[in-house]
Amino acid sequence: MFYHPLLRLAVVAASLSVMVGVAPAIAAAGGGNSDAAKACQKDGWQTLIRQDGTRFKNTGDCVSYKAQGGALIPAGHHFITFGEFPVGTLVTTQYASDGVIFSGTPGPFISQDAANPTSPVLSPGVGFSGTIEMEFVSPADVTTPASVSSVEFDVGFLNNLGGVTISTYDIAGNQIASFATNQLGIQHIILGGGIHRIRVVTTSDLAGAAIDNLGFSF
Repeated sequence: MFYHPLLRLAVVAASLSVMVGVAPAIAAAGGGNSDAAKACQKDGWQTLIRQDGTRFKNTGDCVSYKAQGGALIPAGHHFITFGEFPVGTLVTTQYASDGVIFSGTPGPFISQDAANPTSPVLSPGVGFSGTIEMEFVSPADVTTPASVSSVEFDVGFLNNLGGVTISTYDIAGNQIASFATNQLGIQHIILGGGIHRIRVVTTSDLAGAAIDNLGFSF
């Protein structure tokens, strides 16, 4: 069959056009996995965890998790003294880049506390009475919920036994534990892993209470 030379040129040009258009699309489709591979390679998987706080076994485990839509959380220890901002500051998202967001009733704020030797502290409200909520998020992306492998903080000043109740929840919203303080003065709280949210209720203490020296690890 005979093709006119001009027709042949048109067919070749059309083929090249299709090839050029397809190549970038293929490259873009692999971008997500490529980014995950870079983050997980060269022992990067050892510095990352899953959203639920569990660690990876190796590079492949890390890349596979990310490829399935999982969020990679930077592992590390964080320590907050509540002296980072001025007394009177209402605290909400100021510590989000560290991996924790605060809320509560009537509203947690940084306060002086003459009864606490490491003041300032985070008070749940005026008179140290109320509720403090701590929710952990990824320090790299504060919109991504995360769990911590360990948490500890001071709560006080405690004027009666059982005056403060502490409840912990996992990333699915299920309650892990709930207990009351059992000391007077300043009690140091140490909690295990898999925690996404902590609720501290101080309303049953005679003079209320606050938290201080919050440390946690992803």
